[in-house]
Amino acid sequence: MNQPIAHAFLSDLDALSPGSGENPLETDVPVGDVVIRMEDSGFGIFNYRGERVLDQPIRTAGEAERLAAEIVAPWQGRVRLDTGAR
Repeated sequence: MNQPIAHAFLSDLDALSPGSGENPLETDVPVGDVVIRMEDSGFGIFNYRGERVLDQPIRTAGEAERLAAEIVAPWQGRVRLDTGAR
């Protein structure tokens, strides 16, 4: 069985040395949370690093929200919607 996504990410963080200068956090999304973003091909679900969590685009926001909720449920993460406004 695959380990939960957040657990794998935390393992990656543990492997980095504090003085290495590497910063895997490329977004403002906390570990364990995901973001839903609209793209040309549909909606995508992305982790804290900005990496796509699912390979296929999702056609509706409702379906993206449902899938994202299932992804974060094991560690009580949150689902956020990126509206593109900065």
